[in-house]
Amino acid sequence: MSQVFKRSIELLRVFYVATLRADVSVASYSEEDGKIWVNALAFQQSQSYDHTAGAMAPGAIKRACLYWTQRIAMELAKLDNREGREAQPTGLYDKETKQRFDTFLRTTAKSGGF
Repeated sequence: MSQVFKRSIELLRVFYVATLRADVSVASYSEEDGKIWVNALAFQQSQSYDHTAGAMAPGAIKRACLYWTQRIAMELAKLDNREGREAQPTGLYDKETKQRFDTFLRTTAKSGGF
């Protein structure tokens, strides 16, 4: 998150609960603590990570990162609006965010992944 969105990783919190509604169960901004909560179970259910091998599944890094980047971008826009900054969810539609995302993927691939 810090590389792609230029935001502090401290904004994120992780929870683990069944995904009943993907739009709220995957990532959600909390007015109570001002954090963005992401659901680790949704990540597991995407079968991006092979827990038996302790590594990302082949070809899954880009797919998982695309998905999570878009979900977190939607919640960041909510956070910005609540803090008085006019914002629309941009995610990978924003040119600079997309460039940082591509750089992140290339760097991750060169370093051997997650």
